[in-house]
Amino acid sequence: AVRGGLWLATLPGIAGGGQLHVELGWRSWFELRAGVLGGRGGQRPLGSGTVELGLVAGRVDACFGVLRRRLRPRLCIGPAAGGFQAQGRGFEEATSSAFSPWAAAAAAVELRIAATKVFAVDVTLDAVIPFFKPVVAVRDKDKPGMIGDALTFSPIGVVIGLGGAFTIR
Repeated sequence: AVRGGLWLATLPGIAGGGQLHVELGWRSWFELRAGVLGGRGGQRPLGSGTVELGLVAGRVDACFGVLRRRLRPRLCIGPAAGGFQAQGRGFEEATSSAFSPWAAAAAAVELRIAATKVFAVDVTLDAVIPFFKPVVAVRDKDKPGMIGDALTFSPIGVVIGLGGAFTIR
């Protein structure tokens, strides 16, 4: 499955991203899914400069669903782990980019609509709950050692996705 999506508070603010998954099903009501996701936000003001945030992670889910003719509603849950990068511009400090680990629990409500025998359209709504919230901060140049401005991650993010899935039998 390949999906694009609108990320709301998964990174601070609004971002765009995508997901690529491979699924393995051996029961009509269960699939195991593994894949990658990635997203990038626009420039956000921070202190005397701006920062762009990006996220890349691996994800494994257990998906439970029913098949009703051409519709397959599902619930998928699992962990995601990877890292996020902050790329700064316009700062006086030598370090203008940082990478930090990131991990979250993810739960998705999905609807798969079969268009043909081998292709389906996916509509998804994911909740992303980080295990820890990174903070992107800049120091106050007038007060050494003090934080001047910071961006924090929300305790829960939402991804609204749309994509397609191919079935190999």
